[in-house]
Amino acid sequence: MGQLNEYLGFFEKANKRLRNEEITELLCRLDLARRGDFEGLGAPPAKLVKLHAELEKISRRLQFKALRKPEYDEEHQTWSLTFQDNQGAERRIDWNLASSPECRQMMAKHHQIREELEPPFVIEYA
Repeated sequence: MGQLNEYLGFFEKANKRLRNEEITELLCRLDLARRGDFEGLGAPPAKLVKLHAELEKISRRLQFKALRKPEYDEEHQTWSLTFQDNQGAERRIDWNLASSPECRQMMAKHHQIREELEPPFVIEYA
């Protein structure tokens, strides 16, 4: 429970940037944690393509105003994905976000407890 509580604390901090728990959880599920997940010559990396597909599935329900295809940033030589949430705020998923301390800590904790996050849940007490 202690590790879960730590994970939830880091999750909450990371979620302040995206302001959507479902999307923040997608970052963990797709394991977008390494610079290589945002790098690629000529075509976006597979994990970002998968993230875009997942966001397309939920964009109508979450009432996105826009969802752009992955874009390449020449200056940083990485790919990013941008969407406008239902309030019109632009949210960017990129290496800058993934490398932030809160996201790195969230991902590290997620790796430690990911099996316990999948149902069925078992509660034991003594």
